[in-house]
Amino acid sequence: METRDEFLSQSIYGLIHELPALGHCPIRVVCRDGVVYLRGKVDTPEHGVLAQALVSHLPGVRSVVNQLSLFGGDPGETDDPLDPLPGYRR
Repeated sequence: METRDEFLSQSIYGLIHELPALGHCPIRVVCRDGVVYLRGKVDTPEHGVLAQALVSHLPGVRSVVNQLSLFGGDPGETDDPLDPLPGYRR
């Protein structure tokens, strides 16, 4: 049976990737106890703000941790710090 967090993660993932501005971006969504983690790459800072704003007012979302970075960012940064969390989506 799917948990509330898993359902929320999948719903948010689908919503983000339906938008033309974000659909091509490798954004992962993880939800834990209503806290949504956004991780991945976006084209502009405004796209990161858009993703966070889209998610922050959804029912069941307590808060959003925006860990999105820009394409071409620091090559030394790790790309998968959320792998161990349940609900991990690519």
